[in-house]
Amino acid sequence: PGREEFDVYARLQPAKVVGGDFYDFFLIDQDHLGVVTGSVSGKGIPAALFMVVAKTIIKNQMMTGMDIEEAMSVINTRLFESKTPGVVVQAFVGVLNTRNGNFRYVNAGQEAPLFMRKDRPFVYLEGQQMGPLAETENVRYRKMELTLRQGDSLVLCSNGAFEAKDAQGQEFGREKLRKNLNARRSRINDLKTLVNAICDDVSAYEGTPYHQDEVTVLALA
Repeated sequence: PGREEFDVYARLQPAKVVGGDFYDFFLIDQDHLGVVTGSVSGKGIPAALFMVVAKTIIKNQMMTGMDIEEAMSVINTRLFESKTPGVVVQAFVGVLNTRNGNFRYVNAGQEAPLFMRKDRPFVYLEGQQMGPLAETENVRYRKMELTLRQGDSLVLCSNGAFEAKDAQGQEFGREKLRKNLNARRSRINDLKTLVNAICDDVSAYEGTPYHQDEVTVLALA
């Protein structure tokens, strides 16, 4: 990103059938970075079209600089008013203060992120996971906070990474993803390598050239 305070890298692996995964990262101002990963329920053109709507609404609202709790409630209402029946958006939205490392986030229906303190193993940040966006109107979202220090890493994965299946129909799962990542942690020296390692593990597990579902991974340090 041309900034010394942080680094960010993301990758989206498409599925055989077009879907609604997305990611985004953008500077809200010189001291605040917004990061987003999300997935629209369903597949095909309707999901892909609503994904564009969701990504646009989320970014536009976050760019106002509004507090993330209030912003997410506004985003939810706008998506609820815009959606087609039965469609929801699972999203993780966070804002990093690049001066002090404070990271405020709302998890609206996605799996818990992976977090690594410098020289420690990756663990899941369990906590406040709220319902997806556009499911119900007038939801009050609540934020969580952590501090990113030099050497720390945060990894966001879409549900497609955890739900990937092998030839026997067994899911890749949360623990296998975490253990694989920790097993090669000493050989990972940048975010690109980290993200690609996760995506490659999922691809190898499925054993086919086409993913059953889209896989999105975003890492922040």
